[in-house]
Amino acid sequence: MCGRFVIAGHKASIQDAFSVDEAFQDELKPSWNVAPMQGIPFVFEQLREGTLVRRLEIARWGLLPVWSKDPKAWARILCTSVSD
Repeated sequence: MCGRFVIAGHKASIQDAFSVDEAFQDELKPSWNVAPMQGIPFVFEQLREGTLVRRLEIARWGLLPVWSKDPKAWARILCTSVSD
């Protein structure tokens, strides 16, 4: 079964909520039907020279096995419904 979710916030609200120090340049676009293999914003922490830095980045969402050679083919498998 293929899971989906909504991205309705603004980049500034995410930065404020998570005290982000650095962020990607582009503005975050709302999406009402985020599917696997699409880019989504995420916040990660990194220790740099003894200081904790929070970054807002974009990553591809979805489950992809390490052994998969074709991410697009795997996305089709994930989103295929199974009949009873």
